Amino acid sequence: MSVQPTETSVLPEQVDKKKERNSPLRSVLAGSTAGAVEIAITYPAEFAKTRAQLNQRLVQGQKLPWPKFGGEWYAGCTTLIIGNSIKAGVRFVVFDQIKELLQDANGNLSGPRTVVAGLGAGVFESVLAVTPFESIKTTLIDDRKAAKPRLRGLFHAVPIIARERGIAGFYQGLVPTTARQSLNSATRFGSYGAFKQMALSYKEKGEKLGSVVTFAIGGAAGVVTVYVTQPVDTIKTRMQSIEAKTLYKSSLHWLQSIEEAATVKDTTYSLSKMANVNQLTGPAEHSVKRDDTFVEDIDIDKNDISGSGYVMSTYHSYTPEYSSEVEKKLLRRIDLRIMPLVVIIYIFSYLDRNSITQARLYGLQEDTNVTGAVYNTAIAIFSAGYVIMQLPSTVIMTKVRPSIYLPCCMIAWAIVSGSTAAASSPAGLLVARFMLGLIEAPFYPGAVYFLSCWYTKKELGIRMAFLISGLLLSNAFAGLISSGVLSGMAGVGNLAAWRWLFILEGLATIAIALVALVFLPDYPATTKWLSEEETIVAQGRLAKDAGSDDVLDEEKVPMLQGIKWALQDPRTWMFACLQMCASAAISYSHFFPTLISQLGFTNNTTTLLLTSPPYLFAFLWSLGLALNADKMQTRSPHAAISMLVGMVGTILLIAVPIHYKYPRYAFTFLVASGSFGVYSSTYTWLSSTIVRPPVKRAAAIGIANTISNTAALFGGYFWLDIYSPAFRESWGCELAFMVLGLACILTLRLVLQRANKAFDKLAAEIDPNDSVAMAALDDDSRRAVQNGFRYII
Repeated sequence: MSVQPTETSVLPEQVDKKKERNSPLRSVLAGSTAGAVEIAITYPAEFAKTRAQLNQRLVQGQKLPWPKFGGEWYAGCTTLIIGNSIKAGVRFVVFDQIKELLQDANGNLSGPRTVVAGLGAGVFESVLAVTPFESIKTTLIDDRKAAKPRLRGLFHAVPIIARERGIAGFYQGLVPTTARQSLNSATRFGSYGAFKQMALSYKEKGEKLGSVVTFAIGGAAGVVTVYVTQPVDTIKTRMQSIEAKTLYKSSLHWLQSIEEAATVKDTTYSLSKMANVNQLTGPAEHSVKRDDTFVEDIDIDKNDISGSGYVMSTYHSYTPEYSSEVEKKLLRRIDLRIMPLVVIIYIFSYLDRNSITQARLYGLQEDTNVTGAVYNTAIAIFSAGYVIMQLPSTVIMTKVRPSIYLPCCMIAWAIVSGSTAAASSPAGLLVARFMLGLIEAPFYPGAVYFLSCWYTKKELGIRMAFLISGLLLSNAFAGLISSGVLSGMAGVGNLAAWRWLFILEGLATIAIALVALVFLPDYPATTKWLSEEETIVAQGRLAKDAGSDDVLDEEKVPMLQGIKWALQDPRTWMFACLQMCASAAISYSHFFPTLISQLGFTNNTTTLLLTSPPYLFAFLWSLGLALNADKMQTRSPHAAISMLVGMVGTILLIAVPIHYKYPRYAFTFLVASGSFGVYSSTYTWLSSTIVRPPVKRAAAIGIANTISNTAALFGGYFWLDIYSPAFRESWGCELAFMVLGLACILTLRLVLQRANKAFDKLAAEIDPNDSVAMAALDDDSRRAVQNGFRYII
């Protein structure tokens, strides 16, 4: 389980208050009673989560059937209640004992020491209670796949497991279970403590937190815990299945089978259970409900059209005129259904992460005691969290449903972003920024991969430009929105205006996420609003575009193999270097309101309004660039021209004296247009160059995006206060990365030109029907000979 039923029982105020420690007996009784009630309420969600995790290891025909809601949904419930009682005693006693040892002379426990105490408690409870009873519970649920289950309950199962597997049968998955419990405890205690400290900073000394605030803190800590522990929880469940001994050699063997594990897929069940648990400690919360929440997540085969042979043979049987007619209608539907929603989500993603730049002008630094250097660190630490989750989340996207994964991530980052309003110290601000980066990481690379699963190379350029336009529109609207909020909300509810900015934008993001949960589709093969002909054409045209008729079979490539191929491909690293340079070239965007104010515009509202026009101009430039690139079917010339435009603007900002504020303001139009034009074109170029298999493309996107975001780790320090007001040294750093980026563009162009010439030579020399010669070619060369595949340069 990713969220243990009794976790909330240790979150309320008694955990952190300075008061006499409860006796062990009282702790055991309190935890056992609360745990039993919580398990009884939430167990169906736990059953559904475990069943889904077990189902994903099986092929379609062997998946476990979903029973009607009733007694079957409580298989293993008694086991979990008994195990939870033992765990409660271990948790309370061990945590209290470790806490006693680690607290300072005043009886306080710092955040890091709380994490250590939670880790220790997690290890003890895993060994003494959780692993044995979790193993029995999982076995009971897994046993229900048989027409006549062997095991009738806890007391019937224990002697059978002991006889057939020995004592080891009760400790299957000990390592992942212990890891999960440690992560669970550390994440929940740590995040809860951090959120609570931020909330208490607004209270008078000795004043208690209200029930609503306590409930919100517990809920936020629960969401963070779910996303951190879910991958390990899936491994744990697989290791405890009945067939574990034949499927997995050891706890580490999951790495060889991870292509079968949709590790974040079952977060919906955990979040559902967590919502019920939280209702025991606070007011009712609005819940997100989908009709298919507890329906088995299977591929919709639409009259058995899921096989690549059927899809491609049917696609090729269509006349060109009919295919073209269906494709035009299909493209309109995709554009109307997908692009607006994806762009809006990206707009809110950037609004949430960049609110700090507007809040800085209205007292954020003063209210949180943040110095200029710490503010730069707050910008950089966002990218630290962002980088950590980039590659894992992108590859996970190839194995889970985007319609659930992306909106759930959106809800989580909205909660964290809104919580930034509670920051009152540098530590609170830094924690909030790091967590925001960690949870926002899945969206952008996931969106790039998602769009590349719907659009051909020729179509992708303009759609990627529209996606990047979300970033530009976000920056443009941020100035307009923040100027209204910051000038009109000061003092409302005794809160500073900048705090309201984070709160209101977080609430708006949650609203958009709920819309996405309903309307965002998954992939062409599983989308219900497409007709059978549209489904076939949607898949067939992507296969044709990739030069691979077995495109659907390529979906079966193991995740680790895709990562390995991407790491071994030199083009991945070339694009990663180019994207890092492009990201470094836009590092000024995190400080743009400050840069505008340093030109001599002293009124804060005027400054925020003046940040919008350069981004709007860059929006128009990027769209025009993408339209022309798609029309000409080129990438490198447009990227190079855009980089040169940015370089010209940067050189002028370095050369022109600071007192020429209007010319210098005009030069920011060139910098914004040039830098963001390159940023939008490089991902399109990458997606159309590293095409197949999809898992390799996803890994390449994740690697490139991970490395590109390291630019924000050091790019934030280009703009230290010591370089104000002209920031010539800062612009000089940006110029250096633009020059390096231009070199990357020209190098990639040369490499791909040579590859295309080699493809032309192979196509002239090799007969596509010569199986021996074709078998000796690499994948791209084989597609070049068979289907005329060439790189877009």
